[in-house]
Amino acid sequence: MINKKLCLTAAILFTVFFAGFSQSTNNTVPVDDHVYEILDWAQAKGLCEYLPGQRPYTKHQIKTYLNQMLDSGALSEAETQTVEAYLEEMRFENDKNDNLLHFRFSNEANEAAKIPVRFKYDFTLETAVSGGLYSHSAYNMAGFDIVPKWSFAGDISDYFSWGILAFMDVSLMKLHDNGSEYLIGFNWYSNPDKTSKNADGHYTDGRYIKSLSNMSYLPYSYNRRWQGQFYYLTNLSADGLEGWPEKPGFGFGIEMEARTSLWDDTIIIGAGRNRRSYAEMDKGSSLVLNSRAMPFFGVDTQFNLLPFLKYSATFGMLEYPNASYRYTSTTLPTSTTEGDDGKFWQNAFAINMLEIDTKYVHWDFGSTVVFPKRFEPAYFFPLINYVEYQNHTGDYDNLALFTDLKLRKADLGSIWVSYYADELYNFTKNPVVNTRFMYAWQAGIQWVVPKLPFATLTFRYSKVEPYCYTHHSINYVPQYAGYVCENYTNNGESLGFYLPPNADEFMLRFDITPTKDWELSAAYQLIRHGADFGSHQVPGSSLYSEMDPHGRSDLRKYFLCDGAYQWLHILSANAAYNFKLGQIKMKAYGTAGILVSYFTDINDSDYDASGKGEKGSGFSNSTHIANTDEYPTTFGAVLSLGLKIWF
Repeated sequence: MINKKLCLTAAILFTVFFAGFSQSTNNTVPVDDHVYEILDWAQAKGLCEYLPGQRPYTKHQIKTYLNQMLDSGALSEAETQTVEAYLEEMRFENDKNDNLLHFRFSNEANEAAKIPVRFKYDFTLETAVSGGLYSHSAYNMAGFDIVPKWSFAGDISDYFSWGILAFMDVSLMKLHDNGSEYLIGFNWYSNPDKTSKNADGHYTDGRYIKSLSNMSYLPYSYNRRWQGQFYYLTNLSADGLEGWPEKPGFGFGIEMEARTSLWDDTIIIGAGRNRRSYAEMDKGSSLVLNSRAMPFFGVDTQFNLLPFLKYSATFGMLEYPNASYRYTSTTLPTSTTEGDDGKFWQNAFAINMLEIDTKYVHWDFGSTVVFPKRFEPAYFFPLINYVEYQNHTGDYDNLALFTDLKLRKADLGSIWVSYYADELYNFTKNPVVNTRFMYAWQAGIQWVVPKLPFATLTFRYSKVEPYCYTHHSINYVPQYAGYVCENYTNNGESLGFYLPPNADEFMLRFDITPTKDWELSAAYQLIRHGADFGSHQVPGSSLYSEMDPHGRSDLRKYFLCDGAYQWLHILSANAAYNFKLGQIKMKAYGTAGILVSYFTDINDSDYDASGKGEKGSGFSNSTHIANTDEYPTTFGAVLSLGLKIWF
C-alpha cells in the first residue's frame, strides 16, 4: 500500500510548485525583434526594471516590462500607442477567423476542461532582395531570399509553453572570389616545412582557404536564413548538399523550444534550437554571444534571484559549417579526410554569467567553453567557472572570460566598456604587440535624445585582435582519433562579435521609432580589417586562422602596419513600415547605403609573412594607399529591400 503521508507530501509539493509558475505564455520572442530596442530605451530612461543579460525573453517577461513602461506615466502619446501596439500583438488573438494559413484554438479552464490548452498556427512569407553596384565592375552582384515559414506554438496549462518554427529559403547569393588563397596555418603537433613551396607558391605543409566576399549586401551585414542545408535546383539528390547558394536552390531550417518559469519569472528554464545573446550593451554589440550568431540547440537557465542580482547559463551543441565551398585541397589537416568537415567540427558549448545591477552601475562577469563533444559533467553544471575547471582536467578546450561595465543615468544615457579574453598569455609582455594576447574589447556611449519618441544616439568603438575567436586544431582530444577544430564558431559563423579577427570598427548610429508603424535608423561605420588574401595578407585575420605552434611567443601584431588593410567607410539608412491590407499584416523594410573601400599597405622590404616582425616591422612602418589590381580602391552603392506578410 502506498504510504498516505508520502502521497500527501507529494500533493502539497506539487501544489506549491505549480502555484509558483507564471500565469502566462512562456514562449520567447526572437532576439532580432524590434521590441528589444524599445525595452533597451525604457531601461535607459529608468521606466522598467533591470533587464536580464540573457536573451531571448519570454512573452511574459516582455509584457511585464511593457506594462511597467505604461504604469510609469512618463510616455508621450506616440510612445504609449507604440507600447500598446506591442502588447496587442502578444495577445493570443483568439478572435481571428480561422483559415488554411492561420488557426487559433483556446480551451480555457472551466467545468468541462480543468487544464487550459492553447494552440496557434501561423504562416508567413518573407521576400528579400539586395544588390550592389561598384566602380570595380567585378564586384557587381545581386541576391535574393524567399522564405516561407510555418509556425506552431501553444500552452499546456498556464505553466508550460512550446513552439516550432519550420521554414524553407529559396535563394541565390553569389560570392566574390578575392583571387588568391589565404594561409591559415600549419598542422598542430607536426613538423611543418615552412621553407619548401609547391609550384603554385604554397608552403608544402601549409593550409589554405579561399577568400570570399558577399557584395550583394553592405559589408558584414548579411545574416543568412537557411541553416546548414542547401541544395541546388540542378542537383536534387541525397548527395547534393552544398555549402552556399552560388546557384539557385533552396535550404531549410527548423527552430523549436519548450520553456517554463517558476515564481513569476524568478527562475526560467528552457530548451530549444534558437538564436541567443548574452551581455549586449547595445544592439548587436555583444562580444561573447551575439544576437546575429547562428542558432544551436541548448538548455537555458535564468535565475533572477534579487532585483539587483541575476545569474544565467546555457549549455548546447554547436553545428558544423559545411564550408567545402571555401576549402582548397590543402585546407584540412592531412589526418582528416579531405572535405569531410562534418567530423572536423564536433563541438559543444557552455556559457555562464553573473550580473549585478544598481541604479547607476551594471557589471557582469562570465566564462565560456567550446569543447569536442564528450561527457564532461562539470560543463553541464551552471555554477562552475570553466576556465578554472579546465586546470583540473587537462588543456584540451577553448576557454574564454568576459566582463562588461556600464554606467548609466536615467533620462540621460549610458557609457560602457566590454572585454572578451580569448587567451591571457604572459602579463610581463606587452598585450598591444604580443600576438598571443588574443582578445576583443569595446567602448561605447549612448545618449537618450529628449523629446523624440524612442530615440537614441550611439557611438561605439570595437576591436577584435588577431587570432581572437580562433583555436588551433588538435589531434589529442580524448575519444577523438583525428583532428578537431575548436574555434569560436557555430555553423561557420562567429559566436561572438560580427567582425573577423584583426579588425576594428568606429560606429555612429541614430535610432528612432516615431510611431507604432515606423522604425528608422541611420549609421556611419569605419571598419578596418587585415587582408585575408593577396601578397601582403596579414596572419590571424580569419576565423579559420590557427596560430603557428612553433615559436608562438615570438609572433607580433602591428595593427595597420604589418601588411595590407582594407578601410571601409559606410553610410547607411534603414527604414521599416508596418501596415495592413484588409486583415493581412505586412512589414516592408529596406536599407540604402554607400561605401568607399580602399587598402593601405606597407613596403615589400617591411613585410614579414611569418608574423614575427623579423624584418623590423613595427608601428613606425610607412603606409600608403595601394590601389592596385590586387588591392583596388572601390566606390559602391547597395540597396536592400524586403517584405514580410503574415497570412
